[in-house]
Amino acid sequence: MEYNQKQSNGFFEAVESLKKYRRADLIDEKGRNLLKELYTDLLPNDYILKKSLKENTTFLIGRKGTGKSTIFLRLEQELRDKKGYLPCYLDVKTIYESSQTKLSRISEVERLLPADIVEKYLIERSFIQTVLSTIINEVTKKFDSKVDKLLELFGVTQVEAVKEKLAELKNNIEDNKYLEKIEIPILQTINTAKKESEEKSKERNISLKGFGADGGIEKDGIKAGAKTDSGLEWKNNEKKSSEAEDNFSTVFLKVFQIKEIITGIKETLSLLKIRHLYILLDDFSEIDDNSIVTFVDVILAPLNNWSEEFIKFKVAAYPNRIYYGKIDPGKIDTINLDFYNLYSEFDRDKMESNAIGFTKKILEKRINNFVGDDIELFFDTSKNSMEDYYEILFNSSMNVPRILGYILSYCYQSRIIYNNRITKSDIESASQKYYDEKIYSFFQTTTHSLISLDEKVSVLQLKNLLNSFVEKSKDIKRRITVKDLKGSIYLTNEPFSSHFHFDPRFEEFLKTLELNFFISKS
Repeated sequence: MEYNQKQSNGFFEAVESLKKYRRADLIDEKGRNLLKELYTDLLPNDYILKKSLKENTTFLIGRKGTGKSTIFLRLEQELRDKKGYLPCYLDVKTIYESSQTKLSRISEVERLLPADIVEKYLIERSFIQTVLSTIINEVTKKFDSKVDKLLELFGVTQVEAVKEKLAELKNNIEDNKYLEKIEIPILQTINTAKKESEEKSKERNISLKGFGADGGIEKDGIKAGAKTDSGLEWKNNEKKSSEAEDNFSTVFLKVFQIKEIITGIKETLSLLKIRHLYILLDDFSEIDDNSIVTFVDVILAPLNNWSEEFIKFKVAAYPNRIYYGKIDPGKIDTINLDFYNLYSEFDRDKMESNAIGFTKKILEKRINNFVGDDIELFFDTSKNSMEDYYEILFNSSMNVPRILGYILSYCYQSRIIYNNRITKSDIESASQKYYDEKIYSFFQTTTHSLISLDEKVSVLQLKNLLNSFVEKSKDIKRRITVKDLKGSIYLTNEPFSSHFHFDPRFEEFLKTLELNFFISKS
């Protein structure tokens, strides 16, 4: 078999398009946007896309590479064509990182806050500031793109008034001196209240001294060998840092005057006859744990709950790295993109066959578009059918487009460029390579975004837990081979040991391993 240039290059482009991160555009060699024709919904009739377009706040939950950013790109395409809707995309991780590089020191704030939490406060303050400023900036950009039409409708004076209002909103958010006038009195009030609370605690501790461990009191006031510390002071010290962090959200809500910002944006966009502002939050789970909480409490929940149906959030999040705060989960849509949660919800009996159907659909669409030939051209079907290959690829990727792209990219490097067709063993070798290079690296380069929000064990303990599963699987495989385990489900020549039952009571200990693809539900 010898592939021509179009076939070889086309296969390369097809699999590379599956690997793309975040907001990478899908374009052909002529610069045409291919997103609409290449988009492959996880469910029939573009159900996920249609569900995401509904006028509800929506959480798209899926592990890395499951296609959340691609869905956002399609959402933007659809919303631009709908009258009365305006999309506003925010990369939360990028905004968070950029906010850390432009911290402004505020001496009065540093005087009012404990030294150990000043920088954290300033980082989160800058983050909230940048998010709000970015929203106004995006709205302004969309507004400017429609200025010509507005000039015809309203005349120059009204258009200029709207632009001035948007500029004023942005300036108020970015002007530290303006914000400090509100911020410092609030912090002073909180600081005073905290000191009064500490004084009362001290007085209570003093009054409790002399009590024994059993609560008894001697005539001279102190029992011999008695416990003279009630423990309240220790608890106060433990709570001090968390209480200060809890106050962040209260301060930021008042400082940035969220209600006024909502009103300002809403009044401005009403002139454009915009009924709904869709804010698309990508990489929401990539920021640190405390910042997720602050972000939800200060931005997400208030804008969602106070905007009277005007603002709708679409949030791309990782499983086990979600915090809802004061958002009522019963009033939002939650869409799980991982195959187990998605397909078991709709048809548990056909869960795996439906998932394999997606693998087939996405690959055939990509190959057909970039190559123009049948996908069988690239696979050795002398021993395995294409249906076998779709199942093997599903088992290797768990239906994650990015993983699928990597595995086939490795196969391209080892087979296609040498004019050889892909075999089952090639896919298995590529899967091993992907695991070694991309999955197992978690233990060398762990970051907060790879750990579940409420993780209770260390990375080393997680590694030991994973090794326990691996060793158990190896032992089961050995016992099948030597016929120690017998039965119709055990195949001596192909001893599978990848599936196991796990007590749901201990599932919380697997959250981080599942988030990083070491374990998947099926």
